[in-house]
Amino acid sequence: MKNKKNLIWIILFTFMLMVYFEPQMFKENAFDGVETVDFVYKVLKLLSFGFVSVLYLKENKFRISNLLLAIGVLQAIMLLSTILYKGDISRFAGPAITTVTMCMIAELLIKKKLLFQVLEIVNYYFLICFILNVISIYLIDYTFFCSYTKVYFLGIDNRFIFTFIPWILFEGLVSLYKKDTIGIRWRIVFCLCELTLIYTFSASAMLVLFIYALMMFNYNFKIRLDKLIFAGYLGANIAIVIFKIQKIFKPLIVLIGKDITFAGRTYLWDGIIKQFPKYPLIGRGMQSVKYDKTFFFNTSGAYHLECCRVIHAHNSLMTLLYRGGLLSVFIYLGIIYASLKSIYDNYLNKYAKILLVSLLAILATSIFDTMDFAGLYFIIALIINISLIEVKKNT
Repeated sequence: MKNKKNLIWIILFTFMLMVYFEPQMFKENAFDGVETVDFVYKVLKLLSFGFVSVLYLKENKFRISNLLLAIGVLQAIMLLSTILYKGDISRFAGPAITTVTMCMIAELLIKKKLLFQVLEIVNYYFLICFILNVISIYLIDYTFFCSYTKVYFLGIDNRFIFTFIPWILFEGLVSLYKKDTIGIRWRIVFCLCELTLIYTFSASAMLVLFIYALMMFNYNFKIRLDKLIFAGYLGANIAIVIFKIQKIFKPLIVLIGKDITFAGRTYLWDGIIKQFPKYPLIGRGMQSVKYDKTFFFNTSGAYHLECCRVIHAHNSLMTLLYRGGLLSVFIYLGIIYASLKSIYDNYLNKYAKILLVSLLAILATSIFDTMDFAGLYFIIALIINISLIEVKKNT
């Protein structure tokens, strides 16, 4: 009876994770009909949120974790600023629901000791998504099929990492759970993801993913780098976003086919910094797509750069500053530090290294992109609760 009940839970949680790990193609509206598919995903996400919320409160006797509380406050600040400055509530709701739900799912899976059974199935889902993405790359790059767009099954190439980081992490966790080591399957998945990024030459994602090469080396070592990594993350953001230290490395940046504005990103950041005194504490809120595109396009001034006609700041901290002000930035940094501290406190845990490497990949990517993907707070919840994650008993 218990096994049957567990099977039902495994099916339900797997389905909900697959819903939240929606292929990016359906969010881009690059093809006719995808908006209908995206609408179905939105309905399923809303239903999943309702179900998980009730289950979470029941399982925890109406108490919530410190992480979920911090996430809730973060979303409340952004909701307040969105209302005050007449933003787009519906656009705010999607990411907010995803963030809260993914945290609750991770905590429930750990509590019910079903994490690895679910992740093992989700890994096959990611494999199917990868295969479909490769097919879409071939159709778009080498045939006349929709050759006017570069939106693949997993989105534009710099969005591939939103799927690749969770896939590589989940494969590693399952391998460690079963064998206490990183297996050949994990190495194959890592190489497939890296080769895909090399092919599309998504430079930042391609370089960031190499961080996972650390997993190839000796696994047993003490991880005591929490404060150093946190300071490095904060320092890198300040050096690149504010002081533009990349100008020193202009020859190297040009060599890899990029420019020192990082495809107009520095204009976006400067625009937010210039606006900051007007909305310092809680930001401007989640505005409409049209508003954001106009605002960021105008940051390029007389250059009129189309690459600046975007909907976020291509930097996690700057996007938070823009939408939620200093309060949101401080809470987010607090969550990141708590995550690093959790790994520091559990450095002997066999899952610690791959969780740390995954967090490093996320932090590095977030300097040049807004890492608001579905898996973010799922991964953070795993890190915060690392000491509670099931360890297989050898018989």
